[in-house]
Amino acid sequence: MIVGVCQVRLHLPDGHSLKAKGQVRSSFKARLCQAFNVSFAEVGDHDLWLRETLRIACVAYSL
Repeated sequence: MIVGVCQVRLHLPDGHSLKAKGQVRSSFKARLCQAFNVSFAEVGDHDLWLRETLRIACVAYSL
């Protein structure tokens, strides 16, 4: 079994509210989920408008 983990820090220069930040995050997640079978978690910068920290994980079975 192979496990891949990645931490991504996004800078959102046009983020003027937490609602705008949530819209960008959901769009980012939707695009990656369409292309890959991954899981997301918001792990930091919960109250900052201009930054987003996500962890992305993927599990694959290998022979």
